[in-house]
Amino acid sequence: MDQGESLEETGKSKYEFLYGKVALVDADIIVHRSAAIAEPVRYLVITSDEHTSTLTQFDDAKSSKEFAGDTGIIWSRKEDKGLDFALAVTHKTIETILENSKPKEARFYLSGKDNFRLKVAKTIPYKGSRELVAKPKYYRELRKVLTEEYGATVAQGYEADDAIGMVTGELGEESFICTIDKDMDQLAGWHYDWVKDRVYRVSRKDADFNLYAQVLSGDSTDDVPGLLGIGPIKARRILDGAVDSADLLRRTWDQYRSTGNGSEAQRWDYFIEQLRLVYILRHSDDLFDVDMSYEQVFGKGDSCENITEAVNLDRKLNEAPLENLPSSESSGNLNKLKSRIQAQSEGESASSVEAQ
Repeated sequence: MDQGESLEETGKSKYEFLYGKVALVDADIIVHRSAAIAEPVRYLVITSDEHTSTLTQFDDAKSSKEFAGDTGIIWSRKEDKGLDFALAVTHKTIETILENSKPKEARFYLSGKDNFRLKVAKTIPYKGSRELVAKPKYYRELRKVLTEEYGATVAQGYEADDAIGMVTGELGEESFICTIDKDMDQLAGWHYDWVKDRVYRVSRKDADFNLYAQVLSGDSTDDVPGLLGIGPIKARRILDGAVDSADLLRRTWDQYRSTGNGSEAQRWDYFIEQLRLVYILRHSDDLFDVDMSYEQVFGKGDSCENITEAVNLDRKLNEAPLENLPSSESSGNLNKLKSRIQAQSEGESASSVEAQ
């Protein structure tokens, strides 16, 4: 199944389909890439034979490891090109995005400190491995530039991806997603990858397909394990031929039911955990705060309809043509979600005080 229809062979400018729309920009990517480019790591590989030693320089770890093999010695050194360089990369990146896509408006989104997925993750800490890696040197300065100069919205309680997902659901065809993150391909609509210089559209069907493929294979970058032994290729084979979103959901759950550990109820809990971690929010009711216990779902009978209702996926939204999506005020869902998260936090704090 296609990951998205490329428009590069249509004879039209590949950017034409973005003109006049609202650009929803993943500013997390801009910050991390710009900061990393300002601190490049150089690799020096020393290889030797009986008579001589040779020094070879590489700009990436993968190439240096392949060249070194089992006998070469690898040295690495991080350079610092300075804050001005990092700022220049940031401004140039944004300038390129805006010049190419010609949006009527650009909205930038950054992830904040809090994230509901931290509480959802029970198997292993969500993005736990990232705590071991220091953030780039100019990370904070670049975030400040995005908020102060470009008016970036900092998501609280969820991620920038979720904020983009909710606004995409509101604006529909009037917007496009600007990111290089393939995880965002679970969102239907227009996408612009400025690094690969690629414009493509993800259909509703492909968006759901991409979502469940990731639920099966997991996401090692974010420490979402998925199912052991199922990678992206096998996940796609499992889902190929699915007729609709309910079928995709059923096939995914069947894999967890048949290959997971523990009782069937425990497998269901693990399945829901992985789905919650991977799923990008589409609207303010996507916090999955309905009862999704095994008993609640399967007590009604083992059916796709019950499972779909339980995981709180809006089937009408999923089945509606993208062009017919209703539009509303641009910040409505974000405000609703923010209020719900704040109310939940206040409730938890009150419970904690009462317990003391």
